[in-house]
Amino acid sequence: MKNPIKEPSLKKLSASKKRKYIIVTTGLIIILALLAGYKVKHTQKNVAYSAPVTYQDDETAVVGTETVVSEGVIGSKLIDFDSTYLGFIIPVYTKSTNEAVTKESIPKVLKRGVLAQTNPSETVSIPYQQVTQQDGSYYSPYSFTQQSGSNGSKRVTYKVLTLRGNAVSKTVETETVITQPSNQVVIQGTRNSNYYQAGDLDCGNFRYQQEAQAVYMAGQYDYHRLDGDHDGIACESLPRNSRN
Repeated sequence: MKNPIKEPSLKKLSASKKRKYIIVTTGLIIILALLAGYKVKHTQKNVAYSAPVTYQDDETAVVGTETVVSEGVIGSKLIDFDSTYLGFIIPVYTKSTNEAVTKESIPKVLKRGVLAQTNPSETVSIPYQQVTQQDGSYYSPYSFTQQSGSNGSKRVTYKVLTLRGNAVSKTVETETVITQPSNQVVIQGTRNSNYYQAGDLDCGNFRYQQEAQAVYMAGQYDYHRLDGDHDGIACESLPRNSRN
């Protein structure tokens, strides 16, 4: 004959009865666990581990850069654990009791830069060039400056590397022209003034006193008789070129 008394279904119980049922059931479990006492369970687990990374100084690289010298090898070790339970039901705490390395770990080796980098800048001069233009209307060796030169300027940024406070290199990173230089233009006379080739010259053949003076100074003797009063100054009556 079947027992007419059936175990109550939680779905059919009211909310208050459901709470009472859960409380009573939990209490019974705790009581049973307390009666059973503390039990210790021994377990083992194979755990992977890595050795600390080893660093080497790289005196050819800047700070903040790293390169791999050799990849490390992950090791493993077998760890014994003692887990304490209350009645084999409620875990209380777990602690490791022993470790045994089953595979040695090899550290990863990295090279890291130790060069400090700075980028100073300064304004520097751009020297002007001298451009010579030949002019056959003036006698050789007379010359004069037709246009004065002027230097330009540029902003130069450098890359300076220092190792432990001592500069090891300095290279130009960028150059920005601020003002362009203006070339000096020199007019060089090319007309032949040789007495034996050009013939006799007098002051009327020259435009400027400095031109006559250059021809006078180039000769060992005053073949052209340009210095009539023998004071070392040729054709004193001629105008002077203000550009000399």
